[in-house]
Amino acid sequence: MHGHHYRLEVTVEGAIGDQGVVIDFDRLAEVVEAAVISRYDHHLINDFLDNPTAELIAADAWKSVEAAGLAVAAIRLWETPDSMVELLA
Repeated sequence: MHGHHYRLEVTVEGAIGDQGVVIDFDRLAEVVEAAVISRYDHHLINDFLDNPTAELIAADAWKSVEAAGLAVAAIRLWETPDSMVELLA
């Protein structure tokens, strides 16, 4: 058993709203924190996924962010500083 220090990048898409942005970055951070980070941080990932590959973790993060109402365009998940998976819409 070992741990990882993942880095997650979430890209959303949509029309530019009346405030001049697609989404406020603080709102995006709140959604990602609630939908993904709070679920995984300091937890055993095997409790959520039978085979917790970076690809499957990224796909689960995608589903969670979309379920929170955001239109995801891409997810990047770094397992190490040199190893990353990218999922695209």
